[in-house]
Order: sequence, then structure tokens, then C-alpha cells
Amino acid sequence: MPVIGHAELGRAINSQKGSRAPGPDGINPAIVKLLYSRIPDLFLGLFNSLLRFSYCPGVWKFAIVIFFGKRGKPVELAQSYRPICLLQSLSKVLEKIINNRLILYLERNSAIHNRQYGFRERRGTTHCLNDVISCVKTRNIRYKHTVMVVFDFAGAFDCANWQIILDKLAESAVDPYLINIACSYLNNRGVGFRDGDTWVRFNIDRGCPQGS
Repeated sequence: MPVIGHAELGRAINSQKGSRAPGPDGINPAIVKLLYSRIPDLFLGLFNSLLRFSYCPGVWKFAIVIFFGKRGKPVELAQSYRPICLLQSLSKVLEKIINNRLILYLERNSAIHNRQYGFRERRGTTHCLNDVISCVKTRNIRYKHTVMVVFDFAGAFDCANWQIILDKLAESAVDPYLINIACSYLNNRGVGFRDGDTWVRFNIDRGCPQGS
């Protein structure tokens, strides 16, 4: 397992906006940044230990859910609200390190299809449209028709199957330590929200909560 250095950890911590709302622990990113500037070696030892033992602390797996109403939607319908998850700042640092290392491996080993445009650096909708236009023009020159089929997967992120994600990482020959820490990160996660004076909590086993 490659050891985390101060440069990598510093990037993960400083990538968070200091103004973001805190999670269940009440610690916002600005406080984490301040503490890291004062006791960097303590943070370094902590996150290296978490990777070494493939362990994500249980308290980091709980998120507070806040519901924002969608403009112009009926207030009595559940789908009229957008749930935003407030995660703990330290959890997001670990998430950033895992994500960065996974992306680095997948890109270096060409494990991502060349036509995958979303969630990749220096790629976006413009590149996708350029490829489509180029394909159509090429077919037109050859006097051939072009047919395009478009799918819209409703709730794709809400329904993301974690086991399938882990299986795909294994198929891509991702380093076992990354798969193990990802498995720990996804295991026994929970969310909760306040209903009057009562906290309602339930476990989740799929999906990518907005705000993470």
C-alpha cells in the first residue's frame, strides 16, 4: 500500500470548502484545516492507519439528511423534495483520498472506456457532442444513415448497487487495499433526519447520497 504523504493528505483536506455545513459531529472543514495546520503528523498517522487496516470508523458512516423543496412542486409529495446529506468532514477527507487513488489507477490502466465522458478530468458534454457530430458527418460523407439511441436512467445514483461497484473494481484488478477500504466505507452506513423533537434513523445499502 502506497503511504499517504503530506502533499496527498493536504490536497484532500484543502479541497473542501471551509464554508460547508458540518455533519453530525459539528466540525466544519475550516476547523479540520486549522487542526491539520497545527498537528499534521497526527492526521497523517490517522489516515495511514485507516488505509493500512482497511477501516472506516462507524461514526463517520452516519449522515444528517436535510430536505429542500423543489420550486413549483406539490409540498405533499415526497418526490417534491431533494435530500442533501451532511457528512462528517473527516469522512469526506478519507472519501477524497480513496476516490483520487481509484481514479488514478483506473486512468493509468485504461480501465475506463474512452467514451466515458462524465466525472473525468478534461472531459465533458462538449467532448461527447463533438464525437457525436463527427460520427454523423463521417456517415454522411459515406451516404449512410446514423441512428442514435438515448437512455435516461431515472434515479441512477439513488439506486447504485454497492456490491456491483465492488465487483467491478475487483474485475478491474484494483489493488486489494483500495477494495477493502471501499468495502468498509460502504458497510453499515446510515442516515437520519429530525422529525420535530425526534431523530429518525435508518440504514442504507445502496445509492450515492447527494452531498457526499
